[in-house]
Amino acid sequence: MRASLTRASSRASQELANQDFELRFAEECAALDAPSVTLGFKGQQGSVKRKKSVFNHRPSKVLSEGEQKVLALADFLAESRMHNSKHPIIFDDPVSSLDYRRLKNVAARLAQLAEEHQVIVLTHNIMFAAELLSHRKGSGKRTRFMEVRDSGTEKGVVAPNVEPRLETPPNLSKRVEKAISEASQADPSSQDALIAHAYSLMRSWCEAFAEQELLGNVSQRYRANIMMTLLNKIKVERLNDAIAVLSPAFDRICRYIDAHSHPHEQSNVRRTSAELQQDWAELMKMRDQYQGS
Repeated sequence: MRASLTRASSRASQELANQDFELRFAEECAALDAPSVTLGFKGQQGSVKRKKSVFNHRPSKVLSEGEQKVLALADFLAESRMHNSKHPIIFDDPVSSLDYRRLKNVAARLAQLAEEHQVIVLTHNIMFAAELLSHRKGSGKRTRFMEVRDSGTEKGVVAPNVEPRLETPPNLSKRVEKAISEASQADPSSQDALIAHAYSLMRSWCEAFAEQELLGNVSQRYRANIMMTLLNKIKVERLNDAIAVLSPAFDRICRYIDAHSHPHEQSNVRRTSAELQQDWAELMKMRDQYQGS
């Protein structure tokens, strides 16, 4: 009788554990936008064994490498939640083989996980690192970015607090406006260099605006794929008006920065602080009109 009760208790405990895992796994799959799979549980000698299937096929037979990876991540996260552990969790390049949409989902989930755990992420993906760091803004979380470098004579050198900088139109705007302010207040002997610096930042702003706002992040530097799902972000009806301002402004800006060579007859042509402010105001007006504000 006692052995029978023990077996019944074990089965009941196992069923509860299975149900708990199934619920948590479904939550993780939803958070990570993982493909739908069927879970099968095969308990044996008090252990909880499970397998996944897609219409009775093994996931490796019908799912892409990225889909399999995100399923494995959902499984790991669900399992870690089963034990209510508060130990640090380490992820080794969790977004390899994932597309950008799922990359953002993983970053958001790991940022959420960091509310209860110390999360350590190792990655080669600069966009993923930037996406992770973006989640700390306003969150009050303590974060640290470290880079492992090859110094030439020594490998595995850890450089602390070296963060990737993802340029966006808003943060570049602040830097442009600061540079314009410094140029307008400078004495004539240093004003030309400050104006050239401001134009250099304006050039970066033009590129970031065209990439991220004008073309809605459809095509991005350092990324091979085209984001076809973002095509509808492009405001086609306002595109020509924006280009009519942006293209000549960009051409004009490039005449006043050191990164471009210039004809001899233009080598001593300088823009004034007032002209710099006028050029920036023109770009800001164009952006407002494109955004519809």
